[in-house]
Amino acid sequence: MISSYVDGDDEETRMMRRAMVRYMCLAQVLVYRDISIPVRKRFPTYTAIVKAGFMTAREMKKLSDIDLEYDKYWVPINWTFTLFHNARRAKKISSDVMTNKLCDELRVFRQSLQVVCNYDWIDLHVPVMTIIQFIFFVGWLKAAEVLLNPMGEDDDDFECNYLIDKNLATALSIVDESKKHTPSIKPDQFLSRGHVDAMYSRCSIDDAVRPLVGSAVHAKFSSDDRNLILPHESMFDGVQIF
Repeated sequence: MISSYVDGDDEETRMMRRAMVRYMCLAQVLVYRDISIPVRKRFPTYTAIVKAGFMTAREMKKLSDIDLEYDKYWVPINWTFTLFHNARRAKKISSDVMTNKLCDELRVFRQSLQVVCNYDWIDLHVPVMTIIQFIFFVGWLKAAEVLLNPMGEDDDDFECNYLIDKNLATALSIVDESKKHTPSIKPDQFLSRGHVDAMYSRCSIDDAVRPLVGSAVHAKFSSDDRNLILPHESMFDGVQIF
């Protein structure tokens, strides 16, 4: 496509076409040397790439001078975009449509290199901890499903049939048989004592009794605060209520 769209037989146009495809190959080398051991062995340094002819010493200096602690795969791609626009301004590409098409194809090439990087970033080792987490999550999911539907057939679900039978028998007994057997009123055993003595069996006499006492019962206040009563400033002061 570069050969067809970048037209011209002069030396400058020829050098442009060669630089465009070389920069694309350089971007591929920079990506592959970070994800492939054989390519890394072939190009251990930028100098090796220069000696292999993928970039010049001047281009290596420009690449090295970029102060960036992240990858620089984008640099040759950016150089190629610049050459496309320079060729268009110099009328070496006959139309904006062709220039846009070249940029689109270069963008696709760059995305393909990104896909290769994404595959390389996938961990090929067995993710033991991730597998364990997955097992726990699936177990919790099953428990959550049981909680969401407690009326199912699991062992921990409600015994709905038992509740139906119990409620029917109890309800009929309440409204029929038990209604006829109300006991007569007699004095209870606490009437003559005047107070209630709590009675316990021998096996429960030593059990601790924890009375239900409110959390504010034992709050302490100064005598002045307890005895001083002041009118509260109402939120409705100054508001006419109809």
